[in-house]
Amino acid sequence: MAPRLSCFVAERRPSPLKKESKTDKRKWMEDHEVIENEFGFLHRSTITILLLLQFVMEPAGGFGLEDQNVVDSANKMPLYSNIRLPDEHIPYFLHNNMHIAVTCEKDSLCPFKKYLRELESCWGYEKDCKPEYRFSYPVCTEATSGWANTVEGAEEIFWKQADFGYVKEMLLEMQTLCEPVSAGDSSLACTKYTRYCRATNLYIDLRNPRRNTDRYREDFLEEGEIGGHCKLNKKALVDEGEHKSPLQSWFAELQTYSQLNFQPMEGGNCDLVIEKPTYFMKLDAGVNMYHHFCDFVNLYISQHINNSFNADVNIVMWDTSSYGYGDLFSDTWKAFSDYNIIHLKTFDHKRVWKYFNICSMFIFKCNLFTHQPWYVSM
Repeated sequence: MAPRLSCFVAERRPSPLKKESKTDKRKWMEDHEVIENEFGFLHRSTITILLLLQFVMEPAGGFGLEDQNVVDSANKMPLYSNIRLPDEHIPYFLHNNMHIAVTCEKDSLCPFKKYLRELESCWGYEKDCKPEYRFSYPVCTEATSGWANTVEGAEEIFWKQADFGYVKEMLLEMQTLCEPVSAGDSSLACTKYTRYCRATNLYIDLRNPRRNTDRYREDFLEEGEIGGHCKLNKKALVDEGEHKSPLQSWFAELQTYSQLNFQPMEGGNCDLVIEKPTYFMKLDAGVNMYHHFCDFVNLYISQHINNSFNADVNIVMWDTSSYGYGDLFSDTWKAFSDYNIIHLKTFDHKRVWKYFNICSMFIFKCNLFTHQPWYVSM
């Protein structure tokens, strides 16, 4: 048995800040309003691609989706109207989303007013996070040979592998694999080994689905059936295939990602356009609490990488079989989305564009491949 670190997480929350004047508080928020967040985009609720793909969908009742007639409702509501986080985590969220804090400060009806004086609070992976305000610190009682030689080294390893330090590592690994050249183009960015990816204007062609009994077919999509209108670094993509495996990365699904010579949104190239932010996930056994909650942990990590905790999102189960999925813990999804899980086969024989685009052909305008995998050794 591999040696273990004798660690536990001691939550050290920021001490309440001394009482600030209203002028000081406003200056703090305004100083940060223009700072781009850790995820490479500002003031947007984009979803990442880890083993989690986010896409945006218009109402598509004929395709078995939820009734989503309130399209663009998020644009009419305050930015904080659908944030799905425990109250005690709100200060940390606001620290990383100062544009929302500024909006809240100006809105007399904002429910987060009392948290505006705690804006120093941070998760720990932000570039401007001060140690004394970090959410938590791991505390190790001993260092075991094979893992670390010192207690401090053991705590650092735990922080990077089983705490918010892991999110920081993922953010540092992100690289662009398909770069947009002009406005409206697609994009694809992933962490190392394509464990997590974020895509925009993703095109997926599912008109000829190759379904069988395998839930994770590695040849499900061929060249030209997934991709975007962007400049693809094919070598960089191929170089990330070392960990190709069903529940370890998204490489099998993205290895055929193609640089398209056409704009999928133009010329009737797609049957369905999805505009709601969407996560793509490859799920483990839904009848086993340990295995299935690894899925939920992966999704939670993906939310942090993407800096998005909005529940007005789609979650698509990437399953290449024609089977259903037994889920004994389906109520847990309510913590992440307001809608039922969508099976990938819902889009069969269609062309879909998601801003992230997925074309079956269908297009997803904004998608995330959720992080894979994150398992806890017992």
